[in-house]
Amino acid sequence: MINHFSVIILLHIAAKQGHVIHSIDIKAAFLYANLKEKVYVKIPPGIADAEGSVWEIDKALYGLGQSPQAWYEHLTKFIEETLGFKKLPGFPCLFRLKKGHHDIRYIGVYVDDMIITSTHLLMLKKLNKPSRILST
Repeated sequence: MINHFSVIILLHIAAKQGHVIHSIDIKAAFLYANLKEKVYVKIPPGIADAEGSVWEIDKALYGLGQSPQAWYEHLTKFIEETLGFKKLPGFPCLFRLKKGHHDIRYIGVYVDDMIITSTHLLMLKKLNKPSRILST
C-alpha cells in the first residue's frame, strides 16, 4: 500500500505541475474482488438448519488475510489494463499515465482510497465514478 513518503512525492509532483487533485473512497471495496483459493466459514449461530454447516466464500471480505491482496490485484488490473496507467518503478501503489508532454496523470492507491491528479479536470470527472472500477 502507498506509504506517507509516496503521498508526499505524489502531492509534490501534482503541485509542481499544477495538477488538479481529487480523492476517492470506494465503499465496501473488498467485496468486489474475487478470492483465488477456497475459503470456508462456519455459519453463524441463529441461522436455521445450519448447525455444523459451512459456507464457501468467493468474494474478499474485510477481516480475511487474503482480502487486501485480492483487492489490490483487482484494482491494479483495472488501472493498468482499462485505464492504461503504468506503475512507477519502486512505488507499487503509484501509477502514471503520460499522454503527451503536458498531459500527465497519477493515481496513488491506499487500500480503498485513491488520490488522483491530472492536468485535466475532465479526466478526474471520468475517474470519479467508482462504479467503473467495481464493474470490471
